Amino acid sequence: MKPFHSLIGTALLGLALSAASGTWAADLSGVPQIHETPEQRDERMQWFRDAKFGMFIHWGPCSVGRKEIGWAREANRPWDINKHGPRTSDPVYDNYYKEFNPTKYDAEEWVRFAKQSGMKYMVIVTKHHDGFSQFDSKVTDYKITNTPYGRDIIREFADACHKHGMKLGFYYSARDWYHPDYLVGDNAKYDAWYRAQVEELLTNYGRVDMMWFDHVGGRDWQGDQARE
Repeated sequence: MKPFHSLIGTALLGLALSAASGTWAADLSGVPQIHETPEQRDERMQWFRDAKFGMFIHWGPCSVGRKEIGWAREANRPWDINKHGPRTSDPVYDNYYKEFNPTKYDAEEWVRFAKQSGMKYMVIVTKHHDGFSQFDSKVTDYKITNTPYGRDIIREFADACHKHGMKLGFYYSARDWYHPDYLVGDNAKYDAWYRAQVEELLTNYGRVDMMWFDHVGGRDWQGDQARE
């Protein structure tokens, strides 16, 4: 398996890594949610309260082995949940992507079905705890475009949602049991990589109506880091 790229770029989402302290400094003045009034928040959230009915899609190379996504990966998870100890891999689970070729995937059919069923939004997994990127991320080789399928599942899904007027949501796991830098030291290297992926998702796929973060908190992301 190819190593992770070290391409993080600069000024990710207005963030700067202080070489002296190793801590993140960010200008949050341009983030409207931090400064909005309760009335403005209510207005922003009203569509979601009204929607009520939507679809969550948890799907990926784990389907090759008919395994639960993320949690079926039989490997240690240092400092996280359980199975503590030296970082290990799962040579079976971690290589399912080499066989993943969902040739019958039809994003438009999925969106049409959801819309006909009365659903108002759809959320798809872009990366789960297993670390596999369902999108064409530039900061990793462990991704959909390196499978036999070779195409960007998230691109096709986003385009279908936009075409049919479906609210688009991305699930993203900040937890990553595959990435070699996850929870290593002060977690700064992984944090930079994670922020780069979030920037890709919020930059390259048009309007995104919802980001559904799984596990942002705990000892690894607290206080201002979570706000950023």
